[in-house]
Amino acid sequence: MADGFFGGKIVTGDLSRYVAERCFRRFSETATSGGGYWDGPIDHALLRAMDEGRLVAPPKLAEQREAALAAREEKSQRDRASREDLFAQLRAWYEERTGNGADELDEGGLLTWATEQPEMKEDRAERHPTPVYSEEFQQLLAHVDAELGVSDPNPRAVRNGMVAHLVKAWGWSRDGFSHHDWDKPPEVVDDAIGQRHGSSASHGSRSAVCQFREKYVWAAVDRIAGALADRMPVWNRDEARWERLTNLDGLGHGLPDPLPHTEHGDGGDEDLQDAWTPDGVLVDQFEDVDDLGQRAERWLTEGVHPDPTIFLAGEVERWPDAVVLGFSHWRRGHQSCIDQLVQVRAFGVRPGDLDLLRRDAPFVLLEHYDRAAWIEEGVYAAPALTCWAPWFTWRGTDQGYVSYTGDGDPQPIEVRAAMASVTARFEGDWPQEPDVWMLGPDLGRAFGVAGMRGGRWLRHYLDGRGEPVATERDVKPPYYTFDHHYLVTDRKRLVDALAAEGFIPMWIIRVLWEATPALFMRGYEFDPRPGLVHQSRDTVWMVIGDPVSGDTEVVLLADALEPWHRRADDNEDTEEDEE
Repeated sequence: MADGFFGGKIVTGDLSRYVAERCFRRFSETATSGGGYWDGPIDHALLRAMDEGRLVAPPKLAEQREAALAAREEKSQRDRASREDLFAQLRAWYEERTGNGADELDEGGLLTWATEQPEMKEDRAERHPTPVYSEEFQQLLAHVDAELGVSDPNPRAVRNGMVAHLVKAWGWSRDGFSHHDWDKPPEVVDDAIGQRHGSSASHGSRSAVCQFREKYVWAAVDRIAGALADRMPVWNRDEARWERLTNLDGLGHGLPDPLPHTEHGDGGDEDLQDAWTPDGVLVDQFEDVDDLGQRAERWLTEGVHPDPTIFLAGEVERWPDAVVLGFSHWRRGHQSCIDQLVQVRAFGVRPGDLDLLRRDAPFVLLEHYDRAAWIEEGVYAAPALTCWAPWFTWRGTDQGYVSYTGDGDPQPIEVRAAMASVTARFEGDWPQEPDVWMLGPDLGRAFGVAGMRGGRWLRHYLDGRGEPVATERDVKPPYYTFDHHYLVTDRKRLVDALAAEGFIPMWIIRVLWEATPALFMRGYEFDPRPGLVHQSRDTVWMVIGDPVSGDTEVVLLADALEPWHRRADDNEDTEEDEE
């Protein structure tokens, strides 16, 4: 039990390492430090920027910082003094027991010697820090201890035991389902499935035909995840406190889309020539450079980006005057030797917050090019329902943060997500689990969204009269070479809907240039061509205002080159990462 093997005959392999973890890991985390004077409402990214000298702290925050640093230094001095006292005592103890001079051992050797002493071995468990679980999780471990008489049960063993208990309670047994006698014709159902379908009949491939043991484990994981989410908090590392989960994404095994394919088809018969691509999405540069490594390096270090506003508006789908709510475009550029990824997200911000946004955006909005609202009810969702159904609970509608005024007082900044994203499940197409984009919940209500028409590759979101108010297109890609996905709506409708709530449009745009892998990969090893010094260039902008009227402000948030030495350890995998 202490080693985590309870229930192991049922929860084996990846079912233990990966599937079962999805019901338990968040709840068995331990508390960590809150980070000194960072405790408080102001966004930690802004406080870190003050520490690094990239932002000037107002007097009030500067005083808090100095007090925190002084307290930290005082604690460090106490720790150093305590360490010196400890080693002085160990040296005296060593001389007393061995008759040798303590100087013959360094500190590491002295500690090793001390831990091998009998009394140290006996007391080691008491001196070892006890994990700081939540009170509710400690009660669960105490219950296991009392019921089974197992001292200090391993959380993974408790997890596997809970899963195995449910699986057995629902009727699965080894004798009834699986003999694993591969030299004889199968007599029970799991053996027959394994022999008939081979390795494809497993949770790893998410096959429609899998062994019953795996299906029972999946169901148990979902059941346990829901039960724990109702009863236990998780540790919020940013705010250093226990809190109940509000987003269940990533818990449990998840279920496929419960709705059948729409009567309007999967959208696969749409003419791909109708898909919109902004002009200048990947312009030609440095074609006169014959050396491919040097050409890629010139792209990264000297390449000129197009005006980022080209990604925001145009004549798209049914709207001659359309704006982009979400856009993702990836293209492998063999001739240019550069692969390019463009990502865009739309938001609404309040005009009175613009001064703080301009100051803070390089620190708090750098990853908003990939942000959207999400539902908290589960892993997979039906787009035809989630685009309008009132019983779904949305999270992430406000992607804002807590800033600070010139006086150092906290100031909440609202960043309203214009786009929402859900994960759907489609059999027979790749990817099978795409992100589906739709209007954010507030915007959807303002637009009167009442349904959806379309399918896997093209969706129109409809109002109560059946008229499209937004369109999502996810172009079916040539594998590994191209990706093109966008959500658009009418510009005036968006501007008016935001203005009615006191917002103006704002976009975060990212353009990532990366040297084509053929220039730096040899098998699974990095082997950059001569002349290729950098791997990528990552540029992020914030655009505020109306891109069609021309009344916009473009703010460069980041423009960073990534050198090769940062990728030195990428191939090192750990057991913890796999779990």
